[in-house]
Amino acid sequence: EEALLAYQKAIDLKPDYVEAYNNYGNTCVNIGKHDEAISSYNKAIVISPDYVESHYNIGNILTKMGKYNEAIATFDKVIALRLNYSLAHHARGITTFKIGNYNEAISSYNKALEINPNFSDAYNNRGLVLNKLGRHNEAIANYQKAIELKPNYAEAYNNRGLVLNKLGRHNEA
Repeated sequence: EEALLAYQKAIDLKPDYVEAYNNYGNTCVNIGKHDEAISSYNKAIVISPDYVESHYNIGNILTKMGKYNEAIATFDKVIALRLNYSLAHHARGITTFKIGNYNEAISSYNKALEINPNFSDAYNNRGLVLNKLGRHNEAIANYQKAIELKPNYAEAYNNRGLVLNKLGRHNEA
């Protein structure tokens, strides 16, 4: 609550302070007040319609709330505003994967990796999609790349082990 009061004071002093609205929204997310967060992000967008961070944050909340189609539309808006925003492409990939649109998810992860070739989470998550599609060797290669980029990436090791085990390559798992 103290953080919210501080952001509110900043907004009171400077009513067009876009970053304060965005940070207020981030704090609301951290304490589970999703509707209040969206409201704060929308206030930032009213002041600065091209402020991609607030659009992006709304997309993430919509995904958490299970409003996947709205989230995808929001990520599309973010990408239209900032084409090379790898986090938005990645988040779009996560959301399209959740609704079973695997080819679109791979496409989103590919774009995120084209923008940021060192994006370990995008490799890991693309591996999840490839595994789901039965493209196991490609999945393993993606998990391995994620591990190379982030040697302590436990989830990527686990995912790699699951696929290796599924393929009967137990000694490698």
